[in-house]
Amino acid sequence: MTLSGAGLGFECYSAAYYSKAVRELVLRLKYKGDFRSAEVLAVLMAEVMEENSLKGDFLTFVPSSRRSRRKRGYNQSEVLAKLISKNTGIGLMETLVKNSGTKDQIGLGKLERWENMEGSFGLRSGAGVCGKSFILVDDVVTTGATAFWCAETLTKNGAVSVLVLTAAKSGV
Repeated sequence: MTLSGAGLGFECYSAAYYSKAVRELVLRLKYKGDFRSAEVLAVLMAEVMEENSLKGDFLTFVPSSRRSRRKRGYNQSEVLAKLISKNTGIGLMETLVKNSGTKDQIGLGKLERWENMEGSFGLRSGAGVCGKSFILVDDVVTTGATAFWCAETLTKNGAVSVLVLTAAKSGV
């Protein structure tokens, strides 16, 4: 899958489709704090990296809003990225922050998702991304809007490349 918009394109790799067992694992991680589910998903994602020879200087992850992080107590994408880092030996760098003011993507149509996410990410203060390549980790890709705008933020700030890696691929 290639995520494109504004003249930029990013490759996206997913471990599985968002159905049955994988959906259950994602939901258990995201809403029930089941970190064993994260371990299973991270192994699948690391296998996708190996099978596709995905390389990057660092792993990074889609940030969550302060509100989501407070509510859940963690960012599921960060949990996955930490486990993948441990499994692959690729370093982890916190690079992005999520600006407030976006709606939850659930229930939004394709165009609304893209518009909702545009401009909603910024570079974390002190994140040295210039000249580096990244593998951006997220739990689920649906339209690709979130991953695209994160990847665009990284490249506009000097990252040389960004690959997107998700546990699951969904459709709208």
